Amino acid sequence: MARLPKDGKAVFFLHMEGSHFGYKERYPAGFAAFRDGQGAPRSLPPRQTQLVDEYDNSIYFTDHNVRGIIDRLASAAARQG
Repeated sequence: MARLPKDGKAVFFLHMEGSHFGYKERYPAGFAAFRDGQGAPRSLPPRQTQLVDEYDNSIYFTDHNVRGIIDRLASAAARQG
């Protein structure tokens, strides 16, 4: 990993796919934590319930990735003192 500048200031730009339509394509199968309409209103039709689950899973995967980036940056900053 590259070293941070001595003053500790740096700018990072990430371009992530995020949670745009085609939600199921935005996360691997291992991140399908939301199933069976766990977080969806009960009044939704089955297809809409499925979309809510897929959207929630895409957010879950994005959160996981952002957390990993934050942890790596914090670790790099700690190593540099």
